[in-house]
Amino acid sequence: MGMKMEISGMGQILDALRGQVDKYKRAEKTALERAADVVAEEARRLVPTRTENLQESILITKVRTANDGASIVVGVDRSAAYAVPLEYGHINRDGSVTAPRSFMGAAYEAKKGEAYDVMRETIKEALTGR
Repeated sequence: MGMKMEISGMGQILDALRGQVDKYKRAEKTALERAADVVAEEARRLVPTRTENLQESILITKVRTANDGASIVVGVDRSAAYAVPLEYGHINRDGSVTAPRSFMGAAYEAKKGEAYDVMRETIKEALTGR
């Protein structure tokens, strides 16, 4: 003895789900950009400056998407090659050591919670309209 079951409206459900996925993908991009802005601004505030070159070299990449998600990078333009030794410290020609003066790592640590909140709220707004 078998039982027959029918489901109607499946096409509408799938269309609605596809719409939510599209909304999420757009929101994900915006959320990453907004979160990156939070970290980049803090890095610009923390960076040691003699000139504004290093401050101006802090940049945000475009959002990169892959099958398993998306990413964005806050980094330093190649024109400021001294950023890495400044961030991590270095050994000078005379053998003395210059201590690290972290600004990128420090910015991330200081603002990661806020960046996460910005991402969460941006996605929530996009999906719920609130």
